[in-house]
Amino acid sequence: MGRIENLKRIKLSNLQQRELQRKLGYVFVDSSILLEALQAAGNGVSQIGGRKITDGNKRLAMLGDSVLQLALLDDWFVGGDSRGTGSTSLRTIGSNHNLNKRGQAFGLRKFINKHRSVVDDLVPQRTMSATVEALIGAVFIDSNQSLKDVKIAMKGLGLNNLINPKIIRACTNRQNLFYLVQRVTGLGRLLEEGARRAQDAWEGSQLLDRTRDKIILYVRTKEDAAVLAELLCCSPYTADAGTMEQKKKLLKVWLLSLDQP
Repeated sequence: MGRIENLKRIKLSNLQQRELQRKLGYVFVDSSILLEALQAAGNGVSQIGGRKITDGNKRLAMLGDSVLQLALLDDWFVGGDSRGTGSTSLRTIGSNHNLNKRGQAFGLRKFINKHRSVVDDLVPQRTMSATVEALIGAVFIDSNQSLKDVKIAMKGLGLNNLINPKIIRACTNRQNLFYLVQRVTGLGRLLEEGARRAQDAWEGSQLLDRTRDKIILYVRTKEDAAVLAELLCCSPYTADAGTMEQKKKLLKVWLLSLDQP
C-alpha cells in the first residue's frame, strides 16, 4: 500500500504544476523532467514517463550545480569583477546552506516527493539543496540549454545575483558586517533605477537577511535622498559629510530597528 501511495505522489496536480512554473518563471515543455527534479533520492521511484531514473533527482542536481556556477560566472565575467568576487559569489550563492534557505523560502517543500523516512513533512538540507539544483538542471535540459531561461528560473528561486555586489572591505569591529556596492550609472531616471534595484534585492536577493541586514543607498543631495525614500516608502536617513561619527549614529539607529529596510 505504501508503494502505491508513493507512486500516486509522483504526478503534480495541474494547479501545483502551474503554481510551481509561475514561481519559477518557466513553463516546461516536457513535464516529466520537472517531475524527475522533484524526486528525493531513496523515495522508491525508479521510472518517470518511460524513462528510468536512479537515485532520485541526484543526476539532475549534479548537472544543475554546474549550470548554476556557469550562469553566475557568466554574469561575473561580463561585469568585469575580480576573481575573488567571482569565487565569493559561487561560495555564497551556491552553498548548500543558501540553496536550502532559498528552497524553503520558495515553498519547495510541498512539491517534493520525499524519502520514505521523512517525518512531519520536514525536508533535510541535503534534499532541499539537491532539489533546487535539480530544478536548475531540469530547466537547462528542457530549454535546450538556454542560460537566459536558467537565469529567469534562478531569479524565481532567489538565486539571481541582481545587484552584482563587489565586496569592498570587511568591518574591523564586527565580523558579520561587510560592505557591498554597486554604482548605478547611465542615462535615464537613476533614482527610480536605484529604488527598483534596492526593492528587488530586499524582496528576493540571496544576499540579504531582512531580520539583520540593511541596504545603504548613497545619493548626491538631501533632496535626492527624500525622493528615493518616497519611492521606497521609508525614512530618509542622511549624513552630509559622511564622517565616522555620523556613520556610527546612523548604524546605531539602524540597529534599533532591524526589521526595517
